[in-house]
Amino acid sequence: VCGIIFIGRGLVRRERNIIDITLYGEPNFLGCSLVIFYIAANMLALMLVMPTLMIDVFRWDALNAGITMGIAGLGALVSALLSSRALALFGIRLLLVIDMVLLSLSWYLMSRVDLSADITWLAIRGFMMEFSILLVFSPLAARAFASLEGSKREEGAAVFNFSKTVGFSLGAAFTGVLMYRGTQTNWARYHGFLEPSREAVESLANTLGTSVGEPLMGAFLTSTLTQQAKLLTLVQISEVFAIISIAALPVILLIKPSEGQIPSWIRKTLRGSWESPRKDSTTPAAAAD
Repeated sequence: VCGIIFIGRGLVRRERNIIDITLYGEPNFLGCSLVIFYIAANMLALMLVMPTLMIDVFRWDALNAGITMGIAGLGALVSALLSSRALALFGIRLLLVIDMVLLSLSWYLMSRVDLSADITWLAIRGFMMEFSILLVFSPLAARAFASLEGSKREEGAAVFNFSKTVGFSLGAAFTGVLMYRGTQTNWARYHGFLEPSREAVESLANTLGTSVGEPLMGAFLTSTLTQQAKLLTLVQISEVFAIISIAALPVILLIKPSEGQIPSWIRKTLRGSWESPRKDSTTPAAAAD
């Protein structure tokens, strides 16, 4: 907040800010900064969602949680190794479209979680998310600076990293607020279904060999409701990020690929469909002309 106020003050008084935000006036740099902002927000959101899901909801031990996070981290390593080849194969725009769709699909699959999920189920989704998040980090940085003048690239690096850092901060803050508010809201919404007078609650108590009035029964119901409220909140957060990932696709249009970044197989396809056939000089008609 203080940084935003300081930047706003500099704009009003036309003083030099901590960063040169006029660089955002370049569409290509703006598009890359917006995408890296959102990708960074997803990274911190995932770092909050997965531990909460494993520890608070599934109540796994540290070993199982560590194995799952390790497999997810392996996805980040693989994507970092393949990012340059993917950029050469698809070009920056198509690569970003594939990445955002994959990220949206990963969040959607995460939103299908239930209490029966095991390590394999969560590890696969974590691997997909980490893979899609790290796949475009280096290509975005390279393309953002390519359109800047040489004298502005040092300042551009600071502005680009500023966008990424703000994405980290707001992603963690946004996800944290949703987790807290969502858990409270879901608790209040479904708490009324656990009234002792309800037949389902009495049936559950009889199944467990206790009665509704027992303190242990009350503690069990409270713990179960908290677990279900957190799980439902994580499902809702995953759905939100899945929708935003698709809604953010038009931002990619701001990023202008250079001639060298357009894959050769795409250029050949376009030339083959656009170029009209030319006369062959060896034909009789051409020789007569």
